Amino acid sequence: MHFTVYALLGSSVVYAFPQTFARQRATLVLITVIVVCGLYGIGDEYHQSFIPGRYPSATDALADGLGGLCAGLIWYGCVKSTEISGPAPP
Repeated sequence: MHFTVYALLGSSVVYAFPQTFARQRATLVLITVIVVCGLYGIGDEYHQSFIPGRYPSATDALADGLGGLCAGLIWYGCVKSTEISGPAPP
């Protein structure tokens, strides 16, 4: 569950950037996705420590970060493969 939700968050972070900027600065966008998802996941786990009946979990935080990382890497791979092969013909 955590992996999937944070993969969606990572995809949302990618699409928060203008498309031309994201393609020109793909590495920066990838790093931003990883940092945002990782910090948000850690913050979420910290927040859970204040909720009765819930507890923080390092495993959940890891799944959060990996979900964002996976989404970012898939996007990054698509951008780089498009650069190599060029845009698809109309």
